[in-house]
Amino acid sequence: GKFGKVYQVREKATGIEFAAKVIRIKQQADRQEVEREVSILTQLRHPRIAQIYDAFYTANNEVVLVMEIVRGGELFDRVADENYVLTELAVVMIICQLCEAIDYIHEQNILHLDIKPENIMCVSQSGNRIKLIDFGLARYYDGTQDYSSRIIHSMIGCGQYVHEKQLSQELRYMAGTPEFAAPEVIKYEQLDYHTDMWSVGVITYILLSGYSPFLGENICETYCNVEKGEWNFTEEFDMVSLEAKDFISNLIVYKKEKRMLPKECLSHPWIARHRAKVHNDAILERPADGPIMNNKQIMRYNAQRKLRVSFFLCNSSVY
Repeated sequence: GKFGKVYQVREKATGIEFAAKVIRIKQQADRQEVEREVSILTQLRHPRIAQIYDAFYTANNEVVLVMEIVRGGELFDRVADENYVLTELAVVMIICQLCEAIDYIHEQNILHLDIKPENIMCVSQSGNRIKLIDFGLARYYDGTQDYSSRIIHSMIGCGQYVHEKQLSQELRYMAGTPEFAAPEVIKYEQLDYHTDMWSVGVITYILLSGYSPFLGENICETYCNVEKGEWNFTEEFDMVSLEAKDFISNLIVYKKEKRMLPKECLSHPWIARHRAKVHNDAILERPADGPIMNNKQIMRYNAQRKLRVSFFLCNSSVY
């Protein structure tokens, strides 16, 4: 990832395998960012979120986050696999789990602010169970414009307390990947719980069509597309249910206050009628029923997107 490398490790005493995220600390700001991420992760315990088990500093000025290992790969890599059975019900089950995870973190007064395919991991290569990962850009948010200081218990520093103070009255900062970021992120405006929900809408749109509503030929064009916030349903949606389109239309909304929040998403007919299936392990661990959708376009989209990301990272490393 951008902020660290991830390794598969094994605990000597038990033989249990974990994912170890190693982050290099180059300056004090890096330390504060990592300590914030750890403090957030330690308070999250939810089946749709990858768990943290330990965190420690090394002698090489690094921090190691010992995390639950999630073996199924990134969401879009899984969906774009030629052996994956893509149906609308499969998308419903994925998005339902994502909304459950977001609902939980919002109840903990936390914004994720970086919801994108790379941060949604599949538990296995067989079913549709997912987990939300990477809280490196997450922030505490109490739902008002008056942020109070927080005393946060952190694993780092042998269980000592870290004092984190919100210095601004409004949460405004550039976060997330432009293609999935909400307009208020691009425009450096105030963020709130609705900001995460725009990303859910964009991901749902892509899963059902294989096209991105805002991805441009370059990063500047993508920024402009998101800032304008203009989009429509492509012809691929002719075979998609009206409920699915209504779901998306209530998330990719320019005025953030009009977007559905997680609980509204979970009670939306497109999700609600299938929610019991998501809580049935046997159903969740097998291919979803329903008419099979063509995933060729999402395969092309995923390949093109990875190429763009690689090109951007290569260019960034030059400077």
